[in-house]
Amino acid sequence: MLLFGDGSGHGWGIGCGWSCILIDRLSRSRKMLYGAMNSGTVNVGELMAYVHAMLWYSGQIAKDGTKKRPLNVHVVTDSRVIANQGTAVELASNESVANRALWMSMKALSRQGFVFHYHWIERLTVELNWGADQMAGKARIALNDLVLEDFLPDAEDEHPAVSIYNLNPSGG
Repeated sequence: MLLFGDGSGHGWGIGCGWSCILIDRLSRSRKMLYGAMNSGTVNVGELMAYVHAMLWYSGQIAKDGTKKRPLNVHVVTDSRVIANQGTAVELASNESVANRALWMSMKALSRQGFVFHYHWIERLTVELNWGADQMAGKARIALNDLVLEDFLPDAEDEHPAVSIYNLNPSGG
C-alpha cells in the first residue's frame, strides 16, 4: 500500500488540516481522505493524514481479515520530521517523540500487521503529494467558517445576554 499525505497548519490555537491519498495495490483502488481540527500544529496535521487513512483502511477494507498480513505500507511525506520520527518509532521500543499519542496510534496499527516504511520526498515534486497538499490546505481553511457564535439565539433568533461560555461555568 502507498500513502501520500500532507498537513497544513501553523501552531496550537489555530486550525490544522490534513489529506492523504491511499493507493491499495491489492484492490487497485485509490481513496482520498481528509479532515481538519480547530487547533493543531503542522506536525499534528502531517501525522493525522496517515493516522486517519490507516484507521479508515483498517476499519473498512482490512477488517474482514482477507488482506494478506503483514502488509507493507509505504508512507510518502514531504516532512522530514514525520519521516525521521516514523522510522525512529518503528525501530525503537521507547517512543519519546513529539505527538506521542498519534505515534502510538501508528504503533497500534503495526500490531495489527501493518509494516510502515517512511520515505521523505521534496515538497510538491510528486503530483499525488501536490494533491494532498492542496486538499489539506482547503480542509484547514474550510474549518475557519465553522465558528460557534458567542451567544445562543432564542426562539425568535435573537441573541439573549447569555454567552455560550457561561452555560456550564467551572467552579460555580
